[in-house]
Amino acid sequence: MRTIFMLLHDTDPFVFVIPPSDFKITSSQNNDVVKILDIGEVALMGEKNIKKVNFSTFLPSKKSKFFNYLLNSHSPMAGIKKLEKYKDDKEILTLTSANYNIYLKCYIKQLEYEIVEKTGDIDITIDLIEAREQTTMIDDVNALYERYTGKTSPIKEYQLVERFEDLKSEIKGKVQDKIKSLIKS
Repeated sequence: MRTIFMLLHDTDPFVFVIPPSDFKITSSQNNDVVKILDIGEVALMGEKNIKKVNFSTFLPSKKSKFFNYLLNSHSPMAGIKKLEKYKDDKEILTLTSANYNIYLKCYIKQLEYEIVEKTGDIDITIDLIEAREQTTMIDDVNALYERYTGKTSPIKEYQLVERFEDLKSEIKGKVQDKIKSLIKS
């Protein structure tokens, strides 16, 4: 079975007609070693860091025997423009490869390309970084989510809705008390 590497943007696939022969996935853990008097060194394990993927391949020219109109109808330069647009617009993409069981929501961190004159092919190296949603409470404190996306964090929205509901019930209670006191008078 042929290996297929593709980046999906919503339902629009960008298929790398020539899959990379080598690719590198980096997955690490945030940790620190602390020296404690009378105990020695202690490892403090934190949360996992984002995954990073790096691979190289080439986009074949339309005259190349490797060009496949069904898999990717883009000319090499049109493919580069599309990948650059994804990078510049900070689009969340999905890297998939069924053969290697890869399914990763990601951004394009870096795109490097070189035009090979004799063949018309374009050699590319692409660096991807995992796209993870930030939903921790620290967002509410330092407003990172809001500064990055321009939107209110999901946690803050929930808290605002909850606060609004509390205020609404408090006002409703006060209005009912006022009505009861007016009726008694």
